[in-house]
Amino acid sequence: MSSLSTSESVLVKELFVSSKTPVQCHLTRAAKHLELDNSVLILNGLGKAINTTIDVALKLQEKFHNTIKLDIQTSTADIKDILEPLNEDDDYEARTRSLSSIHIKITK
Repeated sequence: MSSLSTSESVLVKELFVSSKTPVQCHLTRAAKHLELDNSVLILNGLGKAINTTIDVALKLQEKFHNTIKLDIQTSTADIKDILEPLNEDDDYEARTRSLSSIHIKITK
């Protein structure tokens, strides 16, 4: 998680959502930040974490009684995998694959 502060006294925090971390952990961290004045939260999810990211955003909206605004963007990220050879005589192999990602900007 990273924090950025702008000259307008708005505190921007990014939360990278993992599908392995329990949703409640993400909710606690996100809600703590959103309770601050002039705060903006950006949730980022990649691949199978997209569903968890959406779930966190919707549960935050419910927790704050629909007083927060969600700005949702999707994109595709190119991921490069380096495959180790099975035999010592073979070379390493690189493979590029595309993963979907989601970025949800939450403001009060």
